[in-house]
Amino acid sequence: IGIPMFGFWGVIFGPLLLSLFILFFNMYRHEYVRGSKAQPRVTTRYKTRKVKIPGYDPAQLKTKIKNETDASEKE
Repeated sequence: IGIPMFGFWGVIFGPLLLSLFILFFNMYRHEYVRGSKAQPRVTTRYKTRKVKIPGYDPAQLKTKIKNETDASEKE
């Protein structure tokens, strides 16, 4: 149904647009959805592993800022 409807360009741009949608959805989920398990992935040529990026932990920073504002309101 895709080729008669969109032709050759649909075969090329269809998967590209789908992958971009998934990429942007994961970026949104990682940044704005509380409690999300989305983690940034760092890949290398030889092995995929979780890497601690110095100074990058937005989930803890957001809760830390919230806790500091809660503490200042109580005082």
